[in-house]
Amino acid sequence: NRSGSAVPHEFAQHMPYNRDFEIDWDDFQIGDEKLGEGAFGVVFKGNLLETNQTVAIKTVRAGVEKAIILALLAELKTLIYLGKHENIIQIIGACTEFLRHGQVYVMVEYCAGGSLDSFLRKNADTFQSNRPTAIEVSQNTTPEIYSFGDYELPFNITNLMNWSVQIAHGMNYLESMKVIHGDLATRNVLLSSNDQIKITDFGLSRQLLSAETYTKKTQENFNNLPWRWLALETLKSLDYSSKTDVWSFGVTLWEIFTLGQIPYAGMTWSDEFLQYLEDDLRLSPPKHATDAIYKLMRQCWIAEPKKR
Repeated sequence: NRSGSAVPHEFAQHMPYNRDFEIDWDDFQIGDEKLGEGAFGVVFKGNLLETNQTVAIKTVRAGVEKAIILALLAELKTLIYLGKHENIIQIIGACTEFLRHGQVYVMVEYCAGGSLDSFLRKNADTFQSNRPTAIEVSQNTTPEIYSFGDYELPFNITNLMNWSVQIAHGMNYLESMKVIHGDLATRNVLLSSNDQIKITDFGLSRQLLSAETYTKKTQENFNNLPWRWLALETLKSLDYSSKTDVWSFGVTLWEIFTLGQIPYAGMTWSDEFLQYLEDDLRLSPPKHATDAIYKLMRQCWIAEPKKR
């Protein structure tokens, strides 16, 4: 069953790996082009040999800790569990035959537009700031002046609205499946060539099937966490829930309507930053956001999670 159905009250990442998704080593090719890389992993552009389908191949660096490999396997199982959704990155398959040697390869759909944060920063100078008198945004609405596939520029506020709606649509699906992303930001949102936003990178995601809040047990150094996007309760006690994803969604909106600026630029992680949030100080209104959009952001950043 490739639909990714789950057994109730169990975490998807603790379920057995569905071997229907296994792809033999000889059936795919890893290219030289790196689509992204971090301290523990690398994403390459590749293709499936039988169909010549272009894919993104995520793997871990040689010699990483076992916990990093387990995190990638957990991400694989979560994507299988989630199945198909138009705004969630689609799992293609995985190669786990060299797992004993610390190697695993996870294949997902290729998104030609790259990450949203990269697009915004590279193309900010082409943004048309004139606001339409009326904006209608739907899942199927993309302005004629702009095309994901052809990268026609400039883009305008209608694009920003459209991307925001699609991200909300994807996050709403995650909540309905009781999956916590845990690391929502424009760097983890991809632009596909068929005019769609794809939420990706579930490395920190947490699956909820029986509890309302999942509390991370490991006490990582906050400098290694995406603290600029994290909710107040996450920073205080490492609590993760669908409501902490709502907070991160607000910061992601802020990124979009500032055309890729860094949240809390010039600030560093400290107890003073935590006090800053506890004193109800928040990110200032983005230049390109309407009052209504900024009000929505502020509602995402309410200190009491249940009120978000």
